[in-house]
Amino acid sequence: MQNLSYAVGEELDFRVEVVKPARLGDEVISSSAIRRLLAEGDLLKVEKMLGRHFSLEGMVVQGDRRGHTLGFPTANLEVQPEQALPKDGIYVTITHCQGRQLHSVTNIGMRPTFNGLKRLVETYILDFDGDLYGQNLRIYLIARLRDEIKFDSLEGLKKQMYRDVMQAREIFRNFHTR
Repeated sequence: MQNLSYAVGEELDFRVEVVKPARLGDEVISSSAIRRLLAEGDLLKVEKMLGRHFSLEGMVVQGDRRGHTLGFPTANLEVQPEQALPKDGIYVTITHCQGRQLHSVTNIGMRPTFNGLKRLVETYILDFDGDLYGQNLRIYLIARLRDEIKFDSLEGLKKQMYRDVMQAREIFRNFHTR
């Protein structure tokens, strides 16, 4: 294959330079490896391979407004089907919105407490009050808090959401942009 690359380069008048694959320890850095690590929820290794925090982007669309009734209004992102998503769970995130970087907590998953049928990306932006419908957001995943779980009651879910937000605030107190 290498000889063919050189031959094609020579025929089309460009130079071919073969480089060794980049590695992180013993592992080759590749899109397949990054997707696998995302599926496992290993954000630290993904960040090391990418050289930055993993991010996803989508337009804010109308949801069921359940977060609003629970006291945690979320921006529901419509992400492209080919977008690689991390393991379902709750994440500490930074949301780029309206030219600002805002602290946020993001749920990625099926919303088992509500017997969800579709995998969603929902972001609660801390200390934010505004209309984001139709806007494009980029969300950077900073840390994974926990798995997504089914709660027996809305009260139990609300208490856990409050704990998640408090834990995110603590992470942000010690967070420095890399």
